[in-house]
Amino acid sequence: MPSIGELPSARMDLDVLGWSQCLSTKKASSVLFEAAKCSGSRAIRMPGLGNIMELPFLITFRQSPPEEEAYLMPADSIGYVSPQESNAHSGAFVACSIWLPEGCFAELWQRLRAGGGLTSSISVNVAPISREAGDSLVWDRAESKFLFVASVDFRFDWKGAY
Repeated sequence: MPSIGELPSARMDLDVLGWSQCLSTKKASSVLFEAAKCSGSRAIRMPGLGNIMELPFLITFRQSPPEEEAYLMPADSIGYVSPQESNAHSGAFVACSIWLPEGCFAELWQRLRAGGGLTSSISVNVAPISREAGDSLVWDRAESKFLFVASVDFRFDWKGAY
């Protein structure tokens, strides 16, 4: 599998709508974000599902990758993105699993815990993405079942009283 840096990529900009923390004695702790696209984000079209940027996102951040899933990804990837089609229990959404170094995970949790007027957004760089005529972005699932995460950026804004 090629390095993720060698694959064509795109950035998904998402606004955080809510979050929850999951603690486990048997697995690494995680933080689950509910997110939606930022206004002005580019469409990423997936044949059969449409523009995935119009779907809700559920993003799980973990402290380290589970060994059983690591073989599915390029060695330099830090996570993956997978579409989930609608069923009897939920509508279609996009699921993401992203692994963070322990210090970054701890810092993320501290910022969320502090809360108090913080709004946040996430930018996720993913590959492989195809570009079609007119520079539109396409995720061809025949080429890659998953989008792989090259990097993630967090933005926290304080909205205090003026």
